[in-house]
Amino acid sequence: MKKKFPDHFNKLKNILEPELRNMDMSRLGKYNFSYTKNSDDPFAYMVNAEWSYYEKVLSWYLDNVPKKSTVLEIGMFVPVIPLLLSWEGYKVTAIENLNFYGKALDPMVKIAKDNDIEFLNIDIIEEDLDGNKFDCINLLAVIEHILGSPKALLSKIRFMLNESGRFVFVVPNQARLIRRLGLMFGGISVLPEYEDYYKSDYPFEGHHREYVLSEVKYMFAKSNFIITSLDSVKYKPHGSLLKKIITIIGNFLPKQFHQAFFVIAKKNKY
Repeated sequence: MKKKFPDHFNKLKNILEPELRNMDMSRLGKYNFSYTKNSDDPFAYMVNAEWSYYEKVLSWYLDNVPKKSTVLEIGMFVPVIPLLLSWEGYKVTAIENLNFYGKALDPMVKIAKDNDIEFLNIDIIEEDLDGNKFDCINLLAVIEHILGSPKALLSKIRFMLNESGRFVFVVPNQARLIRRLGLMFGGISVLPEYEDYYKSDYPFEGHHREYVLSEVKYMFAKSNFIITSLDSVKYKPHGSLLKKIITIIGNFLPKQFHQAFFVIAKKNKY
């Protein structure tokens, strides 16, 4: 299927693929074995497979956010969205807690800094950003990794967001069609693959809790945000023939069956 932004994708491939292949994937996967298991082609696993939501986020920014606006990326990891936004003229700050990764992410930090992205190594829940406020804050495929309630993190995001700012959010849909069918007909857990969980050191850094639609709505309402747009991400078919067929079918169904939720929210001022 044809990609949006092919020039950006190719630029990412040229910059990220060599560094990802040279990364210490066993150290990166110490607390999440899936990175070690998929070390043969990390660009395909971390970038190409997720391109559907990267496209959606970049498209939303280009349609709705003026260039030079300030953006905070929480949980940079591999800096795909920070790079895309920086190349488009946004002023990006990216944060990541490097404690779990040793020096494995050093190449990603260098790439970010080389592309005019301000990088901060902090725990966003425990530390402050000197009162800085941002026009947009991204929490993209991060919240499913945290070890407990997102309440404190969402409160911090609300504090750091400008009064007219927007909160950009992506989370995997636990009830996506392939998960429903796997559980119903194959007895396959909707949780992460048990091999990845079992072989990871404690604490596990994979997906602790994915979300269904009602939980996304509850979380935003209780965190004093107003959802201005609630959409989904339809992933492009990949994997085995059966997985491709299920993905295609799921993409024709309502958003409750799609692979992820894509939310734009603003602060509730009351």
